[in-house]
Amino acid sequence: MTTRGVVDTIRGESPEQRELFILEVFDDAFGTLAASDSAAFQGKFRKMAASAFAFYRGSACLYYADVVRDQDAFSDSAAMRVWIQGDLHAANFGTYMNSEGRLVFDVNDFDEAYVGPFTWDLSGWLRAWPCSGTRRR
Repeated sequence: MTTRGVVDTIRGESPEQRELFILEVFDDAFGTLAASDSAAFQGKFRKMAASAFAFYRGSACLYYADVVRDQDAFSDSAAMRVWIQGDLHAANFGTYMNSEGRLVFDVNDFDEAYVGPFTWDLSGWLRAWPCSGTRRR
């Protein structure tokens, strides 16, 4: 794989291959839950269709399915695997009261936390910035 890694892999796929890959990833990630509460997932996918940012926020599973195909020098060593936030973008930062009662500004959403290469959070953060400008208010 070239230096651009997964980007080149995705670009090398036909639109039909990419569509099938996305559908397989979503089916694997959401299929069982969607079957048990289809109305909730119809709402989720409607929200995801609203903007590129909304799609990005709702598709961390697709991001991981893509980056796992990348050849990242930092993903080979167990020493490079740390707890990552997993869904790092501007909307997951905010304020909250810490255990000492102090108001802090920090990451405030950890539902996608994962043990993985720190580079996944960095690349996710960088990917999120262009999408965040498409967010509807």
